[in-house]
Amino acid sequence: MKLFVKVLNMLLLFAGVAVTVLAQPTASGTNITNTASATFVDSNGANRSTQSNTVTTIVQTVYYVNVEPDTDGTNDINPGTTAGTVDPTAVTDNDFTSNAFASNDLDVASGANAILSYSVENLSNKAVELTLSVAQATTDDYDLSNVKIYVDLNKDNIRDANELYFDGTTSSYPNIASFPNNRLSLPISNGTAGSGTDYYPVYVVGTVPSNQDGNDVALVDLQVTNFTGVNDGAYTPTAKANELFENNNLGRVEVNEIVLIGLAKQAATPTNNGDGTWSVDFTFNLKNYGNVPLTSVNVTDNLATIFAAAQSYTVTALSATGNLTANTPASVNGGSTSLLVPASSSLAKTGDANDTASISMTVKITPSTTAGAATTFSYNNTATATGTSPDSTIDTDVSFNGAATDDGDNDPDDDSSTTPISLTETPVIGVAKQAGTVVDNNNGTFTVPFTIKVENLGNMNLHDVQVTDIIDNEFGTYVATVGNVDATGEYTISGLTVTDATAGTAIAANPNFDGDDDAGDAGLLTVSATSVLEVGQSISIGFNLTFYPDFVNSPFTNQATASGDLPRNADGVADGDTTDLSDDGNTTDTDGDKNPNEAGENDPTGIAVPSDTVIGVAKRVDPSFGTTGYTDNGDGTFTTRFEINVENLGNVDLHDVQVTESLTAEFGTYTALLANVDAAGEYTVSNLAISTNVSNALTANTAGFNGSSDTSLLNVASGGYIKPGQ
Repeated sequence: MKLFVKVLNMLLLFAGVAVTVLAQPTASGTNITNTASATFVDSNGANRSTQSNTVTTIVQTVYYVNVEPDTDGTNDINPGTTAGTVDPTAVTDNDFTSNAFASNDLDVASGANAILSYSVENLSNKAVELTLSVAQATTDDYDLSNVKIYVDLNKDNIRDANELYFDGTTSSYPNIASFPNNRLSLPISNGTAGSGTDYYPVYVVGTVPSNQDGNDVALVDLQVTNFTGVNDGAYTPTAKANELFENNNLGRVEVNEIVLIGLAKQAATPTNNGDGTWSVDFTFNLKNYGNVPLTSVNVTDNLATIFAAAQSYTVTALSATGNLTANTPASVNGGSTSLLVPASSSLAKTGDANDTASISMTVKITPSTTAGAATTFSYNNTATATGTSPDSTIDTDVSFNGAATDDGDNDPDDDSSTTPISLTETPVIGVAKQAGTVVDNNNGTFTVPFTIKVENLGNMNLHDVQVTDIIDNEFGTYVATVGNVDATGEYTISGLTVTDATAGTAIAANPNFDGDDDAGDAGLLTVSATSVLEVGQSISIGFNLTFYPDFVNSPFTNQATASGDLPRNADGVADGDTTDLSDDGNTTDTDGDKNPNEAGENDPTGIAVPSDTVIGVAKRVDPSFGTTGYTDNGDGTFTTRFEINVENLGNVDLHDVQVTESLTAEFGTYTALLANVDAAGEYTVSNLAISTNVSNALTANTAGFNGSSDTSLLNVASGGYIKPGQ
């Protein structure tokens, strides 16, 4: 508070002499009397004296009420009677140069109370009763709410409950005892500024709206009106009653900037391109949580650091929404860490349109080109967002993993977490083998068509694909043509085809396939580094197996093995980064879980050969013996010749073949020599032979057969067999 001494100037005129009297304010209505005397020497030289009449002066009422600080930019006492409404043009700059305004130039957070400090002092020569009120400008940015006025009666700088002059409600003055008639009573000035009973601190308290924009300004005026000035009859009062003393006692309340940007970074599920590269879509969500707009907005993401362990990376797409301008993929690929062009990127203040925006970025990653087993490549990263307020305050935020920029407390600064990226190579090949209907060729051989389905069930394209089908272990020896399959345990392959709809990378059949993993080639396919079984793709392999079954090995089963290599291991050699044993049927993964190696999914394929063992035998007299069927030898004996036909009417070789013939029941007693057949009931046997056998080594029992003690026509011990149809 300014220190001052009020100077009361009174001009007294007497005999042409001017006198200035300094005095403490004298109460209005006070009578001041004065008598003057004079001495002189007359013409006769005599000393003479004289005395004037008594002059009475009545002190007029002078109203001076000073309110500090005001807007005159000085520290001088500035009582005044400037009438009218609030004039906010007196204060337009945030930086008041005058000390008179420093105490009431406030920066206050939205939702907080602003406390404006004033002093009201009576400099009048008469006690006054004042009414205090608050006016708010109509040309500023906002109004304080819940405005209250406190008069610090005990001058302890504390706003006590009984010191509340006005509580913010129209015509509501809660403390009548402290303020009779709802007015502030001040006695006549004591002549000392800033102290005494003629002076009180006054506080204006108001609340800044909770959603008020940063840098908005409210102009508040403490207005003082005098309700004193009644003519008491002793003097003529000055016309100061009911007059607004000062109306430019402005306080300036500027809302603090809340500069708060939030950033979230989210990685979508990586897309395996199958060729050893992956594409990852990133989304960066930005939100302005502050009460001021943000300019020079940027998001930095050091991709070179993230993917330092990768073979390479390339930004293939980069875009932004709202008031953001995306950088170019070429710039980011060239080493820039900025995803935006800050000069043309901004976010509106919270609650306004475009207070949120997003960035979309696609990165193509090649984790490794070094040969090796399948693996998982992991990358972790955070991005950083920045924005600048109108007052040039810069806020930064480290990204929060996911789509949300904040965990719900509206303070993104306390939320940050890395965004993980996991690229897992999962090469999976599946194979199923199905046998078609077995055809009986009626010559001891059978032909069965096989269909093998090979499918890429993993997330990596497969190179060096091979299907190995070992045939010889089950079906014997490979021969080159169907015509050569004429003995048990022989087989041949025909009609090998591969159906692959992939253009340019088709997988081809192996023309040398013979199913013999020892001396031949059991690989159905031609292994190639450039031929590809793409993710989700399948091929079909077909071939015919013609075989002469050895039923010692029945029942007959077969199983193929498929394999494939990772793209980075593609070298024309089947290394078997993924393998699978075939399952019976045409489904490579029965339960559809992309794992074809589970129980019940690797069952061998059975080949049902219908075994039919049928032998036929017929006997007749050799037709060359005419109608009688015998020759009369003229000595009481007769000769006849029997022809016995034995045929394999089934579809399998017949071994241990035997034909028995008992002659004694019909012809009597066997005699070893023809010459000894000389009595009735005697017979002998001669010329036992096998006329047709197709070289299967059946032999006649010439040494033992007699139709009596030895009825076997064939020598089983010598081996031999009858093929089907023989």
